[in-house]
Amino acid sequence: MKRLFAVLFSLVATRALAAPPVLTGLYRVGNVGYVEFSTAGERLIGASRSPIACASKGGDELVVGTFEGNVFVGELLLCQEGTACDAEKSYPFLGVLKDDVITGSVKLDSSCTSEGLDAQALVIRPATVAEKQSLSGSTNSAAAALAAKNSSKKDQEELARLFNDGKKALDAGNFRGARDAFGVLIKRTPDNQAALAALGVAQIGLKDFRSALDTLQRALKLTQKDDPHGRADILYNMACAQARLGKKKDGVASLKEAVQLGGASSLVDPMSSDEDLNPLRGEKDFMALLAQTKALAKKNK
Repeated sequence: MKRLFAVLFSLVATRALAAPPVLTGLYRVGNVGYVEFSTAGERLIGASRSPIACASKGGDELVVGTFEGNVFVGELLLCQEGTACDAEKSYPFLGVLKDDVITGSVKLDSSCTSEGLDAQALVIRPATVAEKQSLSGSTNSAAAALAAKNSSKKDQEELARLFNDGKKALDAGNFRGARDAFGVLIKRTPDNQAALAALGVAQIGLKDFRSALDTLQRALKLTQKDDPHGRADILYNMACAQARLGKKKDGVASLKEAVQLGGASSLVDPMSSDEDLNPLRGEKDFMALLAQTKALAKKNK
């Protein structure tokens, strides 16, 4: 069975052609502050959500770069101190992505130091629920720091474990195990877009198509409009659920939008063979869309 599996929480999109990892939502950047990640093409932008010592307000781009596989290559804006050191400076940053956390290091100019780093190390991780609640009501950096201090490392490890358990189960075709793991994760982080997208895939595998459609619609609402790959994955899976539920027009419409967003080359094979789309194969609109997708894929080779 061919299935597109969009996982933005972990920055992995498993498709016929693998898309670059994508970060979305609120993240903590070491001791620098908090950023809201968004994408512009393949470029990842982390805009400040909390003022930092050398800036007068939030909104500055603290982290920018791109992914090469699971390696993030970009720049980081840091406050710094030291003889002949500018108050702030952008430094090259190289980090490795694992379990939705980027770990890397920054080499500062000679004699310069920065409170944003732990020595030269930097960790970019998802914000906790407490941190999100704190920042939603205020951009006060002291409140954000207090929330971060009170956040439980054990809780973060548990959330990461749940996600990894769900992903492993899904990769192994253990849809029930994946559903249970992602279900618990979503109860604790209701707006976890990637977990919702993955849960929808598991529910399709369990033939719980109505629940899958509801789950995937929730995930789609949380997906950034400038994340075409993530939206295409979710729309494709929505089409599978809609087809199984007899919502043929809706299924074709979702596929059409997925093709427009995700590219014909990556969708032509699953559209041709996925059993969940069998209810659509006698529909003229689907046949025309499939023919168009094949033509576009051949043209783009």
